[in-house]
Amino acid sequence: ATATIGGIAQGTYAQWRNVEKTSTTAATATLNQFRKELRNMINTCSYNAAGDSPDLGITDQFGYEYLQAYRDLTGQHTFVPSEIAKLMKTDKITRFDDMNIIWDTSVPNMFGSGSYSSFFALNTDYLYFVVDPQRNMAVSDSIDMMKAKGQDATGFVVLTRGNLVCTNRKKQGILHKINQSIVALS
Repeated sequence: ATATIGGIAQGTYAQWRNVEKTSTTAATATLNQFRKELRNMINTCSYNAAGDSPDLGITDQFGYEYLQAYRDLTGQHTFVPSEIAKLMKTDKITRFDDMNIIWDTSVPNMFGSGSYSSFFALNTDYLYFVVDPQRNMAVSDSIDMMKAKGQDATGFVVLTRGNLVCTNRKKQGILHKINQSIVALS
């Protein structure tokens, strides 16, 4: 809440802050409590008349397995469209509240200390890749040309310069300090 992002002070303009929820060990001691806290963070990101909800969740292996365990214990089954699995290049996708959830080994413990999990809820409607028109698939000069050794081939460097942009940070969220010792359903 104190950083300045995009020239806008988050402390002054709360509408520019993403949703951040810190879990407590007691709040995520069971699978039901974890789901309740996760749903609260997602609903907070969705809060408005349009109901724009996060559609992509990214978590570590613990968070992913908790959602799988809850689904298995309650007999719930969710089906992920195959085009999503192809796009993400993984079959490790589950669903929660109409959100596709993937796990990644690179998701950091955003709490900092201890063994905790983090869950990122992204609304991809507000994420864009903006490309510099001067460097969008521009072919390098012939002086930069690459010559393959032992082949009859010539290659050129293709340049693309861009930036990932978020137009509504309030629709993005994180739940961190998720207990990694959940042992019971409720």
